[in-house]
Amino acid sequence: MQLNWIKNTFNEWLDPRNTNWDSISGYGVYVVWSPGTLLGGPTYLKVGQGDIKGRMQAHMRDFRITRYPQLRFTFAFVHPSRVDGVEKYLGGVLRPLVAERFPDTFPVAVNLPRIA
Repeated sequence: MQLNWIKNTFNEWLDPRNTNWDSISGYGVYVVWSPGTLLGGPTYLKVGQGDIKGRMQAHMRDFRITRYPQLRFTFAFVHPSRVDGVEKYLGGVLRPLVAERFPDTFPVAVNLPRIA
């Protein structure tokens, strides 16, 4: 399944600390990460689903995520009938550090955001 991963108006990944939350709406899946350095790739922190604005604002109160000095995120709109499988796939492939559980369903393969 092909997803359209959302970036800002400058074609950059979104910074949750500098996002106009009034401009974010919709339901789908999201990925939160800390950018990599010259020596290593990104650290995936969270994969989730739901109301993008509400879920991301909740994660910005979670020290396990906000302790990282630089954060980025992206999201994609996914039909509710497919969102569990997409979240499961993303969680299995990206293996985020903050992961309580993933849906008990068959994974739905999608394109990954080209972060690195």
